[in-house]
Parts: sequence; C-alpha cells; structure tokens
Amino acid sequence: MLLRDRYKTIGVSIADDTFVLNRERVKDFCHVLLDLHADIEWGCFGRINLMSEELISLMAEAGCRAIFYGIDSGSPRILERTLKELSVEQILPTLELSAKYFDRIEAPFIWGYPFEDYEDFLGTIGVAAQASQLASSVNIQLHMLSPLPSSPIYEEFKNTLVLPEREDVRCLLLPALLFDERAGLVREVIERAPHLFPGFFSLPTPEKARKRDRLDEVFSAGADDWPGDHG
Repeated sequence: MLLRDRYKTIGVSIADDTFVLNRERVKDFCHVLLDLHADIEWGCFGRINLMSEELISLMAEAGCRAIFYGIDSGSPRILERTLKELSVEQILPTLELSAKYFDRIEAPFIWGYPFEDYEDFLGTIGVAAQASQLASSVNIQLHMLSPLPSSPIYEEFKNTLVLPEREDVRCLLLPALLFDERAGLVREVIERAPHLFPGFFSLPTPEKARKRDRLDEVFSAGADDWPGDHG
C-alpha cells in the first residue's frame, strides 16, 4: 500500500530465487495482498518442481504477472549432475500451466557445461523448442554457461575458466564487454581477476563449435521450425 500510495509504484519484482521454497509463506503473502486490496502487479522467481495450479492461480489472483524459471537443461543427466531436483517431464506441464495465468514467463536454458556431450545439448534444444511452442508469453532463452562465484560448478571447475571466443558473443548472458575495443582497461582487470568476475568467463565444453553451429541453424530457421526432441 505504501509503495502504491506514496511512491505511485504499481509494479514490483521479487528478485529472490528462493521465494517459492516455502510455499505456505507465498500463500500467506498472496492472502495479505488480497486482504489489503493492494492492487499491485508483481513478478518473482519460481521453481519448476514446486509449482501447482493451486499456488499459481493464487499468485495470479494476488497480482503476479510474471515469473522466471531457471530451467537450465533439458537433459536428465545434466539436471541430475547439477542437482536441480527437477525432471525433464516436469518442465513443459509447469510452463503450460503458468501460461494460463501469467502474462510473461521467462524460461532460460543453459548449454556449455564441461560434462555436457552433444546428445545432452540436443536434449536441451529439444525441450526448449517444445517450450517455445506453448504460448507467446513463454520467452525462451539459450545462454552459454557462465559460472556464478562460489557456486558448486565454479568451485569444481574454477581452475579451467576460459575467456569466451568472439564467435560466442551471441550466446553470452552478460554483455560482450570483453570484445568492445573501448573497454580495454576493463578487460585487463577482468582477465587478471577471474575469481572475482567468473560471469565473464565460460568453461571448456565438448564439441563447442558443433553446438554453436547447431544453434545458428535453429535460430536462422525461426521458432516455427525448431526441432522436436532432438532435431
């Protein structure tokens, strides 16, 4: 109410990737918004494996208009290896259910894991392709892995960080700052301290060029021509 009445704010983004871990807390939060007639639109992070129609419909009723799902992979082996605690079979039904209630669904996928073979990569492309057909509100993203500081994958592979190649620019999550000739000093700082800026780096991945070429084929074909399960 304070945000709306004093600051004229009608939209709020809850940037907490643990927001739905306690579903009862989320329900309580929604009921408070409804009881107060808050009339505020909001968005948040979600978890594919924790959503139900009861929860999603209540969130939408309470003003939730957008949700972000960090799906990461469409390969069962990669999901297990990265401890995502979700199955490939849960991804599409949850996205489809979300599309019934939310105006915008962000669904990022990641490729380029150091233990990801080409079949794993094709699995991710296949699930992303199916997700792209669910609804116009589902926004599919495909980024090359950039490890977060202190994350398990960073801790395991921090000694193998590599700078991205120029051909990787279109696949990077962060802006292609390292390839801007005007940012020479910034590049020098980043290169000297990869432990502080791992998000600007990637990790060696099997058959990277082949994966990148396949992505080019997919994107040039357009979403309507994306492959099915494995392209």
